[in-house]
Amino acid sequence: MVDSNTVPSAECPPVARFAWLGFALIALLLAGCGGLRIHDPGRLQMANEAVALAAQVSTGSGDVFGPMEQNLASVQSTQQKLRKLTDAHELETFQVVLPRLSSNKIAERLVKAMANRGSAFGDLKTGEEQASQAVNAALDRQAIVTAVLDDKVKEDDTVATLARLQKRLDWVAQAGQALDGLHQQMAPASPKTSADGAVVRAVTEASGAVAGNKEAFDKALKAAAGSLKNVENAPTVTASLQLLRSVAEQAISTEQSRLLVMRQHLAMLQRLRNQLLVRDRVTVCNLLPAVIGQIYTALDAGTRKKIDTLVIEMKNTGRYQCLNGFDLTTVGDVTPLWAGGTLAEYVAANLKASGESAKSPELVGALGIVLFYERRLFDDVRLDLAREQHLYSIRLSRINAQQRAGLVHQLSEGLEVYYRGGVKPETVAELVLAAAQAGAIAFIGVRQ
Repeated sequence: MVDSNTVPSAECPPVARFAWLGFALIALLLAGCGGLRIHDPGRLQMANEAVALAAQVSTGSGDVFGPMEQNLASVQSTQQKLRKLTDAHELETFQVVLPRLSSNKIAERLVKAMANRGSAFGDLKTGEEQASQAVNAALDRQAIVTAVLDDKVKEDDTVATLARLQKRLDWVAQAGQALDGLHQQMAPASPKTSADGAVVRAVTEASGAVAGNKEAFDKALKAAAGSLKNVENAPTVTASLQLLRSVAEQAISTEQSRLLVMRQHLAMLQRLRNQLLVRDRVTVCNLLPAVIGQIYTALDAGTRKKIDTLVIEMKNTGRYQCLNGFDLTTVGDVTPLWAGGTLAEYVAANLKASGESAKSPELVGALGIVLFYERRLFDDVRLDLAREQHLYSIRLSRINAQQRAGLVHQLSEGLEVYYRGGVKPETVAELVLAAAQAGAIAFIGVRQ
C-alpha cells in the first residue's frame, strides 16, 4: 500500500525528485498569479468601503487648510486697520514732538531709523537664505534625481535655487510626457509569453521524466490550469496597471505642485526684498545727504561720531552707491542757525537768512518721511515676511496632506484589487485535488 504522505528523501531515485519538482512548480504557478489567497467577500466589501472613504478624504472634503488661509487673510486685514488707527495717533504725537527736537536728538533718531532699515534687510536676507536652504535640502533628499540632473547649487543662493526648481519642473514635465507615451504603448502580456505560461511549460517538461505517466500528469496540470482560468481572466492585471499609472500620475502632479509652491515662495521673498530695496535707495539717495548736511556741524563730538560711523556702514553695505561721493567734510556750516536749539528755531532762522532759497523746509519734509512714514514700511515688511512664511507652510502642508491621503487611497485600491482577484474556495479545492492527483500518479510511477 502506498503511503501518499511519504516525502521522497535524498536517496530516492532521480525520477521521484522530478515528480516533486512538479509539485513545486505548481505552487510557483499559483504564486505567479498573485499568491494563493482565499476570496473573502467580507474583506472585499471592507476594501471597497475603504476605497470610498479614502476617495472622500483625498478629494479635500476634510480640508482644513482653506480656512487657515482665510484666517491668515482676516488677520492681515485686521492688522491693516489697526495700523491706520495707530498711525493716526502716532502722527499727532510726531507733529508735536518734531519741532522741539534738537540737532543731536534728530541725529540719534536718524541713526536709529537707519539701523531699523538695516535690520529689516537682514531679516529678509536671513529668511530668504533659510528658505533656499530648506528647498535645496528637500531637493537633495531626492538623491537619484539629483545625481541624474547633477543640479546641486549653493544652498543659500536664491537665484540659483530658482533656476534649479525650474530645471526640476522641466524634468517632471518630461517624465509626465514619457508616462503618457508609455501608457499608449502598454498592452497586456501575451499568454504565450507570460510567466505563468513558462511555468506550465516547465512543469510539463519536468513531468516527461515520469515514465509511463506523462499523459495522466498532463491531464492533472490541465485540470489545475482550468481551475485557475477564472483568476487569469479576471481584470486584476488590467486594474493593477491602471493603479500603477494612477500612482505615477499623482506622484508627478504632486511633485509639480510642490515645486511650484517652493518657487512661488522664493520668488515672493525675493520680491519683498527687491521692492524694499528700490524704495530704500530712492529715500536714502535723495533725502539722507540733505538731512545730514543740515545738522552735522551743529552736533556735539559724540553724536557726530555716530553719524560718521553710520555713513561708513551704509557705504559698506553696497546698497547705496549714490553715497560713494558723499563727503562729510565738505558740508556747509549750519551751527549759527541752530543757536536756538530746536528744529522750529532752526527753520525760522534759515527762512529769515535765506528767504525763498532756504533749505530748512526740505529738512522737515525729509524727517517726516525717514522718521515717520517709512518707519511703518520697514516694520510692515517683517509682518509680510512672517505672513509669507506662514502661508508657505500652509500650502506645503496641504500638498503633503493630499499626498498622504492619496497614498492611503492607492493602498485601499490595491487591497480592493487584491481581494477582487482572490482565489475562491471552490477553486482551491480543485487545485488541491489536481495537485494530489499529479503527485499520486508520479509517486505510483516511481514505485512501480
